[in-house]
Amino acid sequence: MLSHSKVALEHHIAQWVTQTYAFKNSVNCELLDRPTLEKLIVRITVGKDYYWLRLYLGKPTSIEQLEEEASLVNELYAQGMQVAPPLRRQDGQFAGVLEITGNQLPGVLYANAIGVQETHLTVTQAEALGRLLAELHNHATTLRIKSRPTINYHFLAEEPLNYLAPWLGEKARSRVLAIAQEMRTIIWGNASALAVGFCHGDVHLENIKFQGTVPTLFDFESCGLSLCVYDLACYWRNRISTSSDQALRSQEWAAILQGYHTVRRLSAQELAAIPALATLRAIWVMALPAQPGATWGNDWLNDPDYIQAHLEGVEALAKVLST
Repeated sequence: MLSHSKVALEHHIAQWVTQTYAFKNSVNCELLDRPTLEKLIVRITVGKDYYWLRLYLGKPTSIEQLEEEASLVNELYAQGMQVAPPLRRQDGQFAGVLEITGNQLPGVLYANAIGVQETHLTVTQAEALGRLLAELHNHATTLRIKSRPTINYHFLAEEPLNYLAPWLGEKARSRVLAIAQEMRTIIWGNASALAVGFCHGDVHLENIKFQGTVPTLFDFESCGLSLCVYDLACYWRNRISTSSDQALRSQEWAAILQGYHTVRRLSAQELAAIPALATLRAIWVMALPAQPGATWGNDWLNDPDYIQAHLEGVEALAKVLST
């Protein structure tokens, strides 16, 4: 899509950032290599400070959605939440468009989250993460959301299964659909008991940094309106359910819940919904290469091992609820 060399593209972006944002020092850009072509991730260096620029290529992302994402994160930051804040452009907006070779790339710039990314959490760190998520969800129900996606059954299961239809056999599709419908009953059978609000949408250790025991959330690209426990389900699926060291991960999960409960008490229905939501998320993840605008190519989808591995993952998560 972009014919520029990496060096030329970095130079062009640096000029755009200098003109768009109120930086007084020189701007340097480093374009990160990505496994897909849906977006560009650019590290911006200004003096001793780092920032992260997201520019979208193939994925259909509107300025309105990016603006609302950044505005919501900025509101959380203004309320004292440990989140990496967005930067305003000189025109007062957060989101804007970079024009290059006839292409218009929507983009948004964020400050670098302070701290380091951990691969293993101490009990104290896990409790602090639980508290941060609970604080987020306490604020979440007060935020007004207009253009961000609603992360519901249609978003997590119905749409993904439609996207996957050309690559799933009828038997596999019927089985996954049956699992999805079972999860829907568990989650939304008593929906009035489940709090709904703004969610990060992709909580895992790669989107969290720790400065000692203090966590900071960043990368709200997948944020939207959902059940508050969806964030916990994302973490549980990515970190807890697949662990080979169940004793260690169980201790970590218990600490997260303990920290969470010091701020916001989860109901029995919310706790029961976590593995069910994790199962639906696994279906959504399986369909990522098939989503409209995805630039992964069909190699993933045409690989029977890719499909089979994800089907087994969905089955394994569903079995957690029956044990």
